[in-house]
Parts: sequence; structure tokens; C-alpha cells
Amino acid sequence: MSENIEHIICLYLTGESNPEEEKVLYEWINLSKENEQLFFEQMALWRMKSELKNSNVATLNYSLSKLNARIKKQEKKRKYSLNQRIIWSSIAAAVFIGAIFITSLFSTDRFSPPLITYSNTMEDSIMTITLDDQTIVWLNTNSSLSVSADFLENERKVNLSGCAFFEVAKDSLQPFIVSSDQFQIRVLGTSFGISTDYAENLSEAILLEGSVQLENRHGDKLASLFPGQQALISKNSNTIEINNVDARKLAPRAPSMFVPAIDGGDWRGVPPGLSRTEANAGIYKRVNLPELGILVKGGAAYKSRPYDVFLYEEVCFLKAEAALRGFVAGDAKAEYEKGVNASFSTWGVSSQAGEYLASTAKNEAETSANFDDISGAGNTALEKIITQKYLALFPDMSMEAWNDKRRLNLPRMDVAAFRHELFYDNNNKDIKDPTNFIRRVQYPQNEKTINKDEYSKGVALLGGEDNVTTSIWWDKKANYCTSAK
Repeated sequence: MSENIEHIICLYLTGESNPEEEKVLYEWINLSKENEQLFFEQMALWRMKSELKNSNVATLNYSLSKLNARIKKQEKKRKYSLNQRIIWSSIAAAVFIGAIFITSLFSTDRFSPPLITYSNTMEDSIMTITLDDQTIVWLNTNSSLSVSADFLENERKVNLSGCAFFEVAKDSLQPFIVSSDQFQIRVLGTSFGISTDYAENLSEAILLEGSVQLENRHGDKLASLFPGQQALISKNSNTIEINNVDARKLAPRAPSMFVPAIDGGDWRGVPPGLSRTEANAGIYKRVNLPELGILVKGGAAYKSRPYDVFLYEEVCFLKAEAALRGFVAGDAKAEYEKGVNASFSTWGVSSQAGEYLASTAKNEAETSANFDDISGAGNTALEKIITQKYLALFPDMSMEAWNDKRRLNLPRMDVAAFRHELFYDNNNKDIKDPTNFIRRVQYPQNEKTINKDEYSKGVALLGGEDNVTTSIWWDKKANYCTSAK
């Protein structure tokens, strides 16, 4: 079958195929996405061979022979992914064909395999590339990644210009090498981010997990990075500065909850209440922020995820709060730790729960996970319970988290950057003032117009105006936040 398909493709590209042969070709293309991609790569190479001036015919013929070999392999073993796939997060699959450029490397006395270059030229977008070894690359805007056509045969090596985050498939026998103009990184299997234009005259590498070795262009070792470390490489002096940045930000569940930001692999979020001019601008551009991993999986929407309504971990944290405040008899610490363990199990990181619960490291609110560590502001037992409950209920049960915020002013949160001047004093940023946060949702506007009498009764029962600052009956504007930050 594969030999026949190769022949039919050849006839089709030269305009010599008949309707029956074209029917066979179309049926083969529709059998799988792999066949479709192989055909389009063949067509791209053929057009380059036909149209490019001064092209190296040997190089292009080499590329065609490589694709033919892949077609044969695809026919024999369909269960393996044999081609490099590009998935755009916001455009149809057919459009990305135009983003692949195949560049020949020429030499007067030496033949080199061609490079396949993926270029992301779309503004505010991320290109997801799956390489032949199943390594996943998230390529930032105005960045390009070049891969040799003989990738996997000699070495797993790519060239990067710009910014990308890599999740490298493990292969103990074949290191993965990312090369740039200034340096290269050698790994076996890990997750890390690289920016060749981090700042003027600086490149950056930040490691999430595993280990990497930084080398100069000649392969000489410069330094090693370990999880939570950042390397800043000077383009002028060739010096390297190593910083500890704690890539997981004290949260082992973060890599399961989020896909790290394409820009440096960071986990920073967005302040609440940004104005329209600030949203998706500057440091708050989408490419600088993590994506919700459970809703985006492998570069595509994850639609089969179940929706959480009530979880065991919530029961544990409710019992922990009740025991701590003397509402019921019980062991608050035991229930708290059950809740954390259950949450870690939900997110598939059970093995890290024990170390996490023992840690006295603090988040930006100065709250640690260790129940017995109550040193410093923002670190009471109740603050721990509600903070962990908030994390455990993420992302589906946000309404319950809002109830806790109105009941207790916990967990500690930033006051919105921008709020409506009619209802709030935007100069008041006190996190311990419960009135700085939204208390309720306004009644629907159509109730006011088509159900006016009942609407008026409802507003009268509120004891205040129908706006976001009026508290509902059980909201006593209590504050249990002690954080100084």
C-alpha cells in the first residue's frame, strides 16, 4: 500500500494522476491525521523544489525520501505518532500549514539535512508543538523553533530564537539539546522555560522539574540548574547568575492545576479588578500567565472533565473549622490534614502531601501549611484551614469560597485594583476591611422592570440598596484576616 501511495502522490504533484488514483489518495488522506500531515509536508517540499531559486536538489530529495520512509512506517505501525503536529489554540487546524517553513542548509563540500522551522508570528498567541519523541513545546509570540529533519536519528536537538516552555520526553540514551545563539541546554527529561530575549543583553532559563546542564556553543559545561532555579546569561560577558525562584511557588498542586506561563514558565496570576486598559497588556498579557491546565490539556480544550459539586475535602475542612471554633467536639488538626491529603490525592500528587504539611515555608500572605506553626501575622489555624479549603475547592466551587470570604474575610486576598467609584473608595486598599470586597450580586435588571412590586419587597428586606456593597442577612462583615501583607 505504501509504495502505491508514494507513486500516486508523485503523480498527483506532477499533475499526471487520473480520477481513480486521486480517489485512492483522498481516501488514504482521510484515514488519519497522520496521513493528512504527511501529505501536506510532501506537497510543501515539492513546491519548494519547484519554486525556490538556487535550491539544493539533493537536500530536497533527501527530505522527500525521509517522508516516504515515514509513510512506510505509518502504514506498518499506525499506533505511533510519526509526524510533528502543530496545534493552535485559537485557529482551525488547516491554517497552521502556512506557519511551517522548511529551510535548506547549504555547504559547498558537505550535505546537511534540512531544518523544519516553526514560527509563531501571531500576536498574543501560543503555538503548541509535539515533536516526534513526544516532547511538547509551547512557543511564544515572535519566536521560532528549528528542528532537523533527522531529529531522533542522530540526536534530539532543536534551535530556539525567542521564548518557549519545554516538557521534554524522557530518554536516558538520547539527551535533548536546546541551542540558541549564546548557549545550549542539555537535558534527559524535564520541564523548563527559556527566553533568549529575557532583557537587553540577557537570556533566561528557569527550571520547573528535573535537572538541566547549561553549556556554551561548543558543548562545554557552564553550570547546572535544579528545580526552582533561574539562570540569567549575559550575552556580552558570558557570565551566568543563578537565582532561586521556587518555580512551584509553595504549591505542589500548581503543575496539575495549571499549564505554566509560556514566558519563563512562571505561575504568577492576575490581580483582581484590572481596568480594561490594563487587562491583557504589559506584564498581564496572556502569554505571561499560566493557563488553567484542567481546561486546556495538550494544547486543546479538555471537555470531558467532570464538574465538581461537593468533595470529601470540603467536609474535612468544614469539620476542622467547626472543631477549631468550638462548635463541635473533634480534632481540628486531624481534619485539616485529612482535607489537605484528600486534595493532593484529587490532583494526583499524594506523595508530596506529607512534606507539604510539614513545611513552615510561607506564601505571600505569610500563611504556612504546617498546622502547628502559628508564628507571625497571617498564620492562624483558621487562616490555614480556609486557605487550604479555598485551594481544594478550586476551580468549580468558587461560590462556596466567596461565602467564606464574606463570612470570615478569608482567605487573604488583594483588594480589586479598579472598582466602581459610586460604590467604593479606590484609595482604600485595606485587606482587613471586609467592605472592600463584593458582598452580593445585584438583582437582575428585568426584575426591576417586569416584577417591580416583588423587586421592591426584596430590596426592603435587604436593609440597604440593591448594589454590590449591601450585605445579605448572614454576612456580619466579620474579619479574621491577620495578614500584614
